[in-house]
Amino acid sequence: MVAAVDAPVCGAVPGVRSTSTSAAAELLRTLASWAAALDQDLLRGAPLWVEDDGRDFTVRLPATATRSDALERIAAAAGAELQGIRTRRTDSGLDGQGRFPCGRLVHLAVVCLS
Repeated sequence: MVAAVDAPVCGAVPGVRSTSTSAAAELLRTLASWAAALDQDLLRGAPLWVEDDGRDFTVRLPATATRSDALERIAAAAGAELQGIRTRRTDSGLDGQGRFPCGRLVHLAVVCLS
């Protein structure tokens, strides 16, 4: 599962840094409650990564679905604390989006490895 979070600053100028330490701290505070609520049975040991490329943040939570019927369960577990979560089937698994309580948009992709 990969969750990409929209840029925290609207109207950012290409090539100019638009992220900040305070924006990163705000994002991490938002992620703390989401990460604490993740289903540890389905997502046991899944590492949470936050990347800052200077323009936006990307949040990744890699998780493996060994069967296609587990895709919905993993997407539901990852999206449990998100608002307005919607998913759709794709050739490779599930794509979806929702919002963190702070309003930031999250894009989800769950891929079956079998």
